[in-house]
Amino acid sequence: MQAATKRKNGNGEGSIRFNQRTKKWEARCTFGFRPDGTAVRISRSADSEKEANKLLKEMHDEAETQKRSGIDAKNATVEEYYTRWLKARSLKLKPRSFDTLESTVQYQVLPYIGMMQLQNVTTDHLQDILYDLIDQNYSYSTIKKTYNALTACFRYAMVRGDLVRSPMMGVVLPEKNSGVVPLPRVMQPFTLAECTMITNEASRKYRTGQNIYRLGAMFVLMLNTGIRLGEALALKYSDIDWDKKTIHICRSANLVKNRSAEGRAYEILIADSVKSKSSFRYIGLNTAAIRAIEELQKVTGNHEFIATNTKGGHITGRNFAKTFFGLLQTLQIVPRGLHNLRHTFATQLFEKKVDIKYISALLGHSSVQITYDTYVHIVESQKNEAVHTIDFLDAGDVYKVINLDA
Repeated sequence: MQAATKRKNGNGEGSIRFNQRTKKWEARCTFGFRPDGTAVRISRSADSEKEANKLLKEMHDEAETQKRSGIDAKNATVEEYYTRWLKARSLKLKPRSFDTLESTVQYQVLPYIGMMQLQNVTTDHLQDILYDLIDQNYSYSTIKKTYNALTACFRYAMVRGDLVRSPMMGVVLPEKNSGVVPLPRVMQPFTLAECTMITNEASRKYRTGQNIYRLGAMFVLMLNTGIRLGEALALKYSDIDWDKKTIHICRSANLVKNRSAEGRAYEILIADSVKSKSSFRYIGLNTAAIRAIEELQKVTGNHEFIATNTKGGHITGRNFAKTFFGLLQTLQIVPRGLHNLRHTFATQLFEKKVDIKYISALLGHSSVQITYDTYVHIVESQKNEAVHTIDFLDAGDVYKVINLDA
C-alpha cells in the first residue's frame, strides 16, 4: 500500500500529497487571497505522482496568469473578467477546444452581460441568457456549451474569492428531451442502394483515366470504417498494417485559429491525439476499404498523408465536404453531411446484429452509453424483434396456461 506522503515545493509553487482515503495523488496550489486575507487554495486529483506533478505545473501557470492580469475584480466588467479566465483556460485546453470556448463566450455570453460589472450579475440575468437562446431556436449543444462556459467562469470567480457565491448555482439547464429546446437533427444514414451509388460515383473517371473526384476513394474509406472527418484527414500511409489488414487511428486534423501576429486567420493543426482515449483504436479493413486505399495511393502515394492537395499540403474539412455535397447533387441524393457516412457504417453494424460493445469500440466512443444514446431507436427496434422471436405459443395455448394458473 502506498504510504502517505507530502512534498512541498518552493514558496508559492504548491504541493503534492497522496490521499490515503481516496487513493489518489493531490496537487495543491494557492490562487490568490480573499478580502479577509485568507488564502484561496484549490486541489486536483490524479492517479499517479507524475500526473499530479503535471497538474501542479498547469495550476501554477494558471495562478501566474491570474497574477499578471492585475484586474480589480470588484470593478471588473464581465468582459474583462472573461478575458482573464480565457487566458487561464488556454493553458489547459487543446487549440480546437479553446477556439470553441472562446467563440461561445464571444457570441453567446458577452452580448448579454459583457458590459455589466461582475459583482452585479444575478441568477436571473444568467437564466435569461438561456431563455433567449431557446427563443432563438439555438441547438441544445449551443445552449449547453453556454451553460458550461458560464458555470466554469463564475465558479472560478468564487474559488478565487472574487465572488462570495456563484449566481450560476440557481440557473437551470433544460433537459435535452424536455421539449423546451429544439430536438437535435435526426441522423440520416444512407441506404444500401445509395451506398452503392456513392461508391460507384466516387470511383468514376474521365476518358483519360483521371479521377473525376481526385480523393473520391476517401469517401469510400470513411463509409467502410466509420472514422470521423478529422481522423480521415490526419491518416498517414504508415498507419496501415497491410498484413493484419487494419488501420490505426491515432491523430486528428483540426482547423484552428492562427494566433500569431502574421499569417492566415486559420490553419490546419495535426494533433497526435484524438477526441478521447477510446478514439485511439485499430479498425479492420474490409475489401472495399483496402481497394479505396489502393486507389488513394495512386494519387497521393508519394506523400506522407493519405489525403493531401496536389502539392502535398493538408486539405480543409470544409473543402472536402463541399466536394461530397457536389457528388450527392450529381446523384440526386438528399444532401447530407459527411458525418452520415459514419452513421451509415454504425447502422449497418447494428443491422448485422453486431454487439453494441464492439460497435462502440469501432466508433471510438468513450462509453457504450454514448453509442446507445446515439442509436437508441435502432437498439429499441432490435429489442422488439428479439421479443417476436420467442412468439412460440399461439393464442389458444396462452389462454390455456392462464386458466390453469387461475
